[in-house]
Amino acid sequence: NKKSTDADFANATMKLAEGKYHLVIVAHSNEKNATTTDINKITFDGKLSDTFHYYKEIELQAGGNNIDVVMERVTAMFRLEITDEIPENVKQLKFYYTGGSSTLSGYTGAGSVNSRQTEIRNVQSGINTYEVYTFPQPDDKKLKMTITALDASGETVCTKTFEDVAVSKNMITCYKGNLFTNI
Repeated sequence: NKKSTDADFANATMKLAEGKYHLVIVAHSNEKNATTTDINKITFDGKLSDTFHYYKEIELQAGGNNIDVVMERVTAMFRLEITDEIPENVKQLKFYYTGGSSTLSGYTGAGSVNSRQTEIRNVQSGINTYEVYTFPQPDDKKLKMTITALDASGETVCTKTFEDVAVSKNMITCYKGNLFTNI
């Protein structure tokens, strides 16, 4: 595990015996490290951020081996742009969505589990754009996205559901419109 503030952040050095290996590299901006004990089920404590991935089968020879890595963004972002006035009593937005994955396959860079993801975003004055991430499924499964506006007590102010939300790796799916009014 490395942090972007480490002096040698972009380089990794390790000693391994000669042989064949699966090299998986994951870069993300979560506060906690990813759990990588199962190469096909890399988890992120249930919370996703923008995530990059690299996978290659390698064969190490005696002496030094240098491997240049180009990582691929593997997350899809859902962006909600609210165009109507957000009521003062709305304090949080709860995003509940299915069809994506919060678990990454280190082999494919795609989602490896059918997840039910929930993300809470605190509503801030003057901010009308909110974003969440998922790992798309390899079969281009679409999301079902339910957004619930909550008051300070956690009570529902309103709910809106979007069916068949298309997502892809390295893409932003943007839904823009009214959340609180039916205009």
